[in-house]
Amino acid sequence: MAELKQKLLARGHVAEEVEDAIAWCASNQFQCDIRYAESFARQKAARYGNKLISSKLGDIPFPESSIPDEMSRVVEWIQRKYGSTYAEYRQQQSSHDEFQDKAEFEVDASANELTLSVRQDQQHLKAKLFRQLLSRGFSVNVLEKAWRAWLEKT
Repeated sequence: MAELKQKLLARGHVAEEVEDAIAWCASNQFQCDIRYAESFARQKAARYGNKLISSKLGDIPFPESSIPDEMSRVVEWIQRKYGSTYAEYRQQQSSHDEFQDKAEFEVDASANELTLSVRQDQQHLKAKLFRQLLSRGFSVNVLEKAWRAWLEKT
């Protein structure tokens, strides 16, 4: 309600009238911080993490139960952007000319480990993905779990 008051005062309304109008709106349930927070969180949930949503709302708490959990939102974002699995992502990338020079999936027969070039590709992709999603307010723990789940998915 403080934000609404500031906006109305900035537009030149008299302070006493602003306070009366806000009190009337609140008493008739036309203005409710909790409903606003829930609506704002639902609007932003597809693109932003809980940290960013919470910081944008400031002092207004929002129930995290009003939006899908952060883990499912991150996994959905990764799959939408890079494909449903890492193998699918690599296959898409190998079809582009700029990625022809990258090593294909190879398994070291003696150690059954991915080759260094695939590991480097994974590290590069992970860094890129983390930069994108951390800047959107997702937590590191959730990103780490979602990344592992996406890599292990076959």
